[in-house]
Amino acid sequence: MLVTGAAGGLAAGIAPALARDGFSRIAITYRSTPPDATIEAIVAAGAAAASARVDFLDEGDAVEAALDEAVRRFGPFDTLVHAVGPLVVKRFERATLDDYREAFDGNVRSAVLAARAVLPAMRAARFGRIVYFGMVGSSETRPFRAFSFYQAAKSALVAFARCLALEEARHGVTVNVVAPGDIREKTLD
Repeated sequence: MLVTGAAGGLAAGIAPALARDGFSRIAITYRSTPPDATIEAIVAAGAAAASARVDFLDEGDAVEAALDEAVRRFGPFDTLVHAVGPLVVKRFERATLDDYREAFDGNVRSAVLAARAVLPAMRAARFGRIVYFGMVGSSETRPFRAFSFYQAAKSALVAFARCLALEEARHGVTVNVVAPGDIREKTLD
């Protein structure tokens, strides 16, 4: 199993939970922060753990090379949980092309590149599971203020996943999008 973006956030909780659910080998990707706590949690939950640095905002060739290396070293993977997707919240009038690139490269291009890396082995095995993360409203393209780029990227991700699900079903591969809603930690007074 490969869980992307698991040094922190939602994926850092998902990876050890999957180990507790019976996955015996879990590889994770991280961007810059070493994922020591996530690796320790996976091992404590009973699975073998490995990590690879993949910055999904790098140039496409660099991302592909890093993913190919992770698949070569730790794969093949029959399951991909792709949790990468930077949150870009800014009203359109203040947004820049860099914000646009971050939203689309981080949410859509990253999903495409991750799928390209794991799908050959899934097709060969005639089995695979791919899970992406959308956001509330992304399947209906529901608008929210200050989310123009992020919501558009997540809606594009949903469309990509739906098309990919149709194309890969004949290979025994399922593709799903989960929209977990607001998961920010709340502090209690």
